[in-house]
Amino acid sequence: MKYQYYIHHSEYVPVWVRRSLKGKHRKFCLCHDCSRFNPGTKEHCFMAQQIYGIDISLEMVTPVWECPRFIRRSRPSLFERVFGALKHWLEKTYHVHVV
Repeated sequence: MKYQYYIHHSEYVPVWVRRSLKGKHRKFCLCHDCSRFNPGTKEHCFMAQQIYGIDISLEMVTPVWECPRFIRRSRPSLFERVFGALKHWLEKTYHVHVV
């Protein structure tokens, strides 16, 4: 396997990642398809928030594969819509690929 060493959360702590998985957290993490996943709101899933807090403090990324509170989302979350719009704008304006 090929690995990559890069900066993710903190500019002071480089991390390792498998190249084939870099940037694919949202694709695999169950949270991003869950109706309880609403970052920045009081309705946001407390479990997702705790995992994110651990990830930030330990400089890690942990996709969720299984969850007892999962409720399938019928449409993209506000976070996904805003991120998607920003990604589209950056790619179109600056001709860069955003993962």
